[in-house]
Amino acid sequence: MISALRISESKLDKDPKLACGELAGLLMEIGNRYAEGKLGELLPPAATANLSPVRNWEATKIVATATVLCGVTVAAILSGVPDTALTYIIGASGVVIATLIYGPRARSAFDILDSVRGIQRP
Repeated sequence: MISALRISESKLDKDPKLACGELAGLLMEIGNRYAEGKLGELLPPAATANLSPVRNWEATKIVATATVLCGVTVAAILSGVPDTALTYIIGASGVVIATLIYGPRARSAFDILDSVRGIQRP
């Protein structure tokens, strides 16, 4: 299901009118099947026949982001960076690292970071 949605979403940049209709159709189908209680088959088999399942890399990305950021923090501390600059270096490094690891979906990394810091966004 995720593969079908991502393929449909990727078409938004090329032909928005056609892609919006296709994406809306997929979402309506998912919503209707969910309402019918078909949780194991939210899209018909024909819609997902030639698609491979999407692997969830979220945990790996979180661990990689935290590990690299910890490495940058230790390197900055050991290199003798003044404490006043340390905060900004670590913060900027966190943004750059999350952007590099998460790519176009970096916003989700920042939402995770905000929840860790106790900031709740609507």
